Amino acid sequence: MKETRPVLVVGAGPTGLTAALELVRLNVPVRLVDKYAAPPTTSRALAVQSRTLELLQQRAIASDMVKLGNRGRSAALYDGAKSLGKVDFDGIDSRFNFVLLLAQSETERLLREHLHAAGVAVERETEMVAFAQEDGASSGVRVTLRRANGDVEEVDAAYLIDAEGAHSSARHSLDLAFEGASLPNTYAIADLYLDGDVPDDALSIFIPEAGLVAAFPMGARRFRVLATEKHEADHAVPHDAPAPNLDTMQAAWSRSVPIPVTMRDLQWSSRFRINSRALTQLRHGAIFFAGDAAHIHSPAGGQGMNTGMQDVINLAWKMALVYRGVAVDALLDTYGEERLPIIHQLVSTTERATDMFNSDSHFMHTLLRHLLPQALGIDAVRRKGASIVSELGVQYRKSPVNGRSEGHGAVHPGDRFPDVPVNDAGAGRVLDLLDPSRFTVLAMGSAPLALDGGLYALRQVPHPGAGLRAALGDATVAVVRPDGYLLCAGSAVFVQTQLAAWVSHWLTRPA
Repeated sequence: MKETRPVLVVGAGPTGLTAALELVRLNVPVRLVDKYAAPPTTSRALAVQSRTLELLQQRAIASDMVKLGNRGRSAALYDGAKSLGKVDFDGIDSRFNFVLLLAQSETERLLREHLHAAGVAVERETEMVAFAQEDGASSGVRVTLRRANGDVEEVDAAYLIDAEGAHSSARHSLDLAFEGASLPNTYAIADLYLDGDVPDDALSIFIPEAGLVAAFPMGARRFRVLATEKHEADHAVPHDAPAPNLDTMQAAWSRSVPIPVTMRDLQWSSRFRINSRALTQLRHGAIFFAGDAAHIHSPAGGQGMNTGMQDVINLAWKMALVYRGVAVDALLDTYGEERLPIIHQLVSTTERATDMFNSDSHFMHTLLRHLLPQALGIDAVRRKGASIVSELGVQYRKSPVNGRSEGHGAVHPGDRFPDVPVNDAGAGRVLDLLDPSRFTVLAMGSAPLALDGGLYALRQVPHPGAGLRAALGDATVAVVRPDGYLLCAGSAVFVQTQLAAWVSHWLTRPA
C-alpha cells in the first residue's frame, strides 16, 4: 500500500541528517526533530572514511568536505620514538585514498545546508516524549512531540528512524538489550595546536606501556590528541574532574612519547569512557535504529560516524520502495540482516584493538613490539588494514537481497562495486555512472536489454577498461544497487532472468 504519512527522524546528528537527506532525495516526506536548541560546535567525530566519501560524492557533498578537511595519508604506529610500521592509504582502491580529518560540526553543517536546500529544516527544541505502534509495521507509529515552550503535538508517522544517539529514549522505552561491556580506562582528548616533529599528513599512534597516545592532524598544525588515563587507583580520574587542560595533555604526551612537542591554543577538551555495545535487532515494527542508538564502540579506526551514515544509506532506498508501495515489507527486514554483521564485527574488532593497545601486560607490549613490525611489513596485511579503515571492505555477500552472478569476476553479489576507470582512456570513473536513486545497469558493449526506466538506470559502456573487465570477468551486464553494491552480473539473458526473479520476490508491482 502506498504511504502518505511522513517518516519521522529523531536526532539531527550525522546519522539523522543523512537519513533525512536520503529520504527527501527519494521523494519521501520527512520530518527531522532534535531536542537541542542549536547544533553542537565541538569537533567530536573526526574521521570521514573513503567509502563514506564515495557515497557523499554521489550526493554532491564530498567535494566541499574535502576542501575543508585535512588528508591523512597513512597511519603510523610507534613504541616511543621507534617506528613499528605504518599503513599507507595511497593504495586504497578509491579516488578518496586517504582518511579525511574534518570536525563533525563541519560535516553536520554541510549536511544541514543540503537538507535545507531540499526544503527540510531541523525542528529544534522538539523532543520525542512518547510513542506507540499497533501490531504490524503498516500501522505506523504514533509519536508525541514536546517543544521547549510546552506545546505538545501528536504525529502519525509511517516510520520512525531513531538516530538519537547513545542515550536513545526509544531504545530505553522498548527496554531493548544493549549488549556489551564498559571498558576500564578513561581517555583525555583535546583539540589543540602542536609544534614539534609530528607529521601533519599522518595519523600518529604511540603504544608504550605508559598508555596509548594518538595525534590526528586537522591541518595548519591543529591536532586532535588522545591520551589514555589508566584505571589503577593511583591514576584514577574522579568523575567530577575538570576537562583536561594544556598541562594535562602535555604531561600525558611527555609520559608516553619521547618526541618533544609544545602544545598551545587549546580549542576544546573532554574526557570519556568507552562503552562497547550493540543491539541485536535494528527493526521493531515500524521503528528502526541507526548510528549510536544502535551501536557504540571504541573510536579506534574512526569508524563510528561513518557506520551510522552508511546504516541509513542502506535503509533509505529500501524504505522508499516500500513507502511507495512498490516493494514488499520484508525488504525492510534486510536492513538489519545486512548491517548487523557489520556492526557486531566492528564492535568486536575495535574492542579487541583497544584492549590490546592499552594492555597493562608487559608481555603483551613486548609481543606487539616484536610482531607489529613483521605484520606491517607484509603487503597483504597493510592492504587489509587499509580496507578495514576505509570501509571499502564492507560487503553483504550473505544478504537475501543478492541475485547471482556468472562470469567469474573479482566482484561478487553484495560487494561494493569498485570505482575503476570506465575505459582505458581514463574518460571517467564508474562511481560517476552509478545512480543513487535507482538500480544502475552497466551494459558492456551493446548488450541488448529491455528495462523498466522507473527502477533501472541503463548505462552503456562501449569499451570497458581493464578494471571493469577484471571486476566482471566474462559478464557483459552488471546491476548495481542504489547504495553501490553489486546485485548480479552475467550475460544479458542471465541478468534479465535474475532481475525477473528479484522483482517477483521483492516487488509488489512494477516500479
